[in-house]
Amino acid sequence: MLNNVVSKAYLKIILALLMWSTWGIVIKIMVMPPWQVIFFSSLFSLPVLFLVARFHPSAAQHLIPDLRENFWQILLLAICLLLNLYFYFLALRHTTIANAVFSHYTAPIFVALLAPLILHEKFDCWTGIALPVSLGGLFLMLFPHLQLLLDKQATGGIAFGIISGLAYAITLIIAKGLTRGLPPISIAFWQGIFIVVILAPIVVVQPLSAPPMDWMILVLLGFIHCSLAPLMYVSGLTTVMAQHVAIIGYLEPVSTVIMGMMFLRDIPSLITAFGGVLIFAAGFLVIWQGRT
Repeated sequence: MLNNVVSKAYLKIILALLMWSTWGIVIKIMVMPPWQVIFFSSLFSLPVLFLVARFHPSAAQHLIPDLRENFWQILLLAICLLLNLYFYFLALRHTTIANAVFSHYTAPIFVALLAPLILHEKFDCWTGIALPVSLGGLFLMLFPHLQLLLDKQATGGIAFGIISGLAYAITLIIAKGLTRGLPPISIAFWQGIFIVVILAPIVVVQPLSAPPMDWMILVLLGFIHCSLAPLMYVSGLTTVMAQHVAIIGYLEPVSTVIMGMMFLRDIPSLITAFGGVLIFAAGFLVIWQGRT
């Protein structure tokens, strides 16, 4: 029975990561600036999340108490999530996509170091095996495109990517800590509220012009990326160790490569494909160990 519960938790996290892996493609095809995309998709997610809470047994009546008791933790969660996105966008602007992705996915290293200290998780020996394997796989995936640190702009972009990785690690750790006392719906709902409030002053001063198709996409993003995916991800966090969640996160860039093959006919090299195999192997190792 326990193995079945853990397996479902891993599946929820993987599905959420697959949904989020389409963020880059969506932002590229939309006319809106990224901040407006995040703001409006989060805004459109709130009615969905509220309705889920409304029909969830006893969830709606606990939303306000949940916020009062965990106000600062949820606020910090939203801020770290926004910092993660902000510095990732800066990394993409200042260096190559490969450098930005590789530096951003230093996050599992930070999680492996911080989770035992903050969450009092025992450092898992399987993490010590799967982490270097997944890092090696990511390096091989990006190796053909890696830019040497020969100029200040590239160095700055990689620094931004590392900062975004640290912010992502802290986001994961805070969310994992909140799952010990809060239902996933409360975390997802109040996180969305804070993101909308924080971004509102920035979005208001930006000119708003987008075709009708973009608004339809935003509604879908609100339902899928900002409602369904967070609920599945946070629900999975209640059972899975933060260290393991961080390593499974490496499946996200792999899925991006696969989608590039499917939709853009961007066929990866053999060395890139081998790197993806290593990442899948590390993820399988973590999931297999978690079920035993």
